[in-house]
Amino acid sequence: MGLIYAILYSLGVVGALSNGFTFAHWQAVFSSNIFINSLGISILIALISLSISILIALFITILWTKNPSTHNPQTTTLFHLPLSIPPIIAAFLTFQFLGNSGIVSRVLNKMGLIKNAESFPELVNDALYLGVVVTQVLMTFPFLTLLFFNFYKTNKINELAQLSETLGATKKADFAKGNDTYFNSKSTTQYCFMFYCLDKQL
Repeated sequence: MGLIYAILYSLGVVGALSNGFTFAHWQAVFSSNIFINSLGISILIALISLSISILIALFITILWTKNPSTHNPQTTTLFHLPLSIPPIIAAFLTFQFLGNSGIVSRVLNKMGLIKNAESFPELVNDALYLGVVVTQVLMTFPFLTLLFFNFYKTNKINELAQLSETLGATKKADFAKGNDTYFNSKSTTQYCFMFYCLDKQL
C-alpha cells in the first residue's frame, strides 16, 4: 500500500499538496543529469559486482564438486552467515574495516606496512566505488555458491560426467556438455535469480 500511495502522490492524484494529475514530477526526475548519472553508475556497479560474484561462485562450486573433501557442514555454515547480515549492517562493517581509520588500516600500521592509518588506500567513498563492489560481492557470492552447488547436486552432474567418460568422452567435452545441460535445464530459474540479485544490489 505504501508503494501505491507513493506512486499516486508523485502523479498528483493524492496528498495534501496535490494539484491534480500530472507527470511534471517524473519529468523533472528523468530530465535531471544527476539522476541519470546516478542510475547509470548504480547499474554498472551492480553488473560488475554480480559478474564477479558469479565467477567466484562457479569456481567454488567446481572446486567442491571436484574435491568433495573441501565441502563440509562447517563451510556450508560459513557461507550461510553473510546471508543473515542486512545490507545496511554490511555497509557499516565495510566502513569499519576498509576506511582510512578502520581496522585493516590500523593493523597494517601496527605491522609497519604503512606509515600511518591515513596512508591506507581509499576504499570507502572512493572514485572507483571499490568499497561498494567489495561489499556487494561478499554479500552475493555465498548465496550464488550455495545455489549453484545445490543445482549441481540435484542434476547429478558428477555422475553424468563419470558415465560419459566411461563411454569414451574426453574430460573437456564432458565438462562442456555437462555444464551446458545444467544451465539449459535451469535457464529460467537462473535468470530469475540473477535478476533478483541485480535488483537487490540496485
